[in-house]
Order: sequence, then C-alpha cells, then structure tokens
Amino acid sequence: MEDRNDHVLSQLFRAMEDSGLRVYDDPPNTPDGCSYLEINQLVKAIGYDFLLDTLELDDAIFKAEYPEMASVSQESRQAARDILCEHVQECRACDMQASADRIWTENFARFLKSDDKRVRAILKDQRRSPRGKARSFVAGSA
Repeated sequence: MEDRNDHVLSQLFRAMEDSGLRVYDDPPNTPDGCSYLEINQLVKAIGYDFLLDTLELDDAIFKAEYPEMASVSQESRQAARDILCEHVQECRACDMQASADRIWTENFARFLKSDDKRVRAILKDQRRSPRGKARSFVAGSA
C-alpha cells in the first residue's frame, strides 16, 4: 500500500510509469531564442493549459486560491492571458512546450481510463487518509 502522506497525484504518476506508459515525454530539442524568457519559464514550470485556466478563473475563486495575488484584477489576468496566447503562437520553443503539455495531458487521461482498477485503489486508499481543513472558495479580505 502507498504511503498515506504521499500526494494522490504522485501515486497516480508512479502507477502510470509502472504500467509502462510514459508520464511525460520530453519535447524535442526546442530552438533557442525565445523572446520572452519569463513566459517560457512559466510555460515550462506550470504548463501552458494550466496557466491559461488559472488566468481565466472567476475572480472570487482566483482570490481564494491565490490570496497572495488577490490584488491582480480579472482584467489584468485577461491581458496576461492574451499576451501569453499571442507569444505561444509566435514562439516555436513555447509552442513546442505547450504541445508537449497537451500530449502529456492526453496520455494521463488515457491512463486514468485504461487502468481504472489501480486508480480506484489509489483513490480509495486516499479517502481513508485523514484530511486537512476543507478548502473554501469564498474570497477573504486581502
């Protein structure tokens, strides 16, 4: 049985690797010359789609999830999203990373569907683990 202190996603990633499926295929060597290194680093560290989804969150949910950035308005996040989308369309290195992220997401989703007995066992074990304080999506004062 897995360590109960281990995060459920870590357990699922290991199970995917154990099943012979690659959790992540490194993108091919990306060309040098990204003109916006900050975006490139964010895309590599966080993932393009996750970053877009985060920037699109409802204001109350964004503030609850990221209280340290509560002062960033929805308009500012939308502007950042537009810059990100435009950059990825123009930058081959970031576009290749975004494509690799999508492939990873598809592979992980395929694993979750194909090895449902193992996934259910991991999730069942996780439900038995003591949980911390329930998360709230009510924005607090910043």
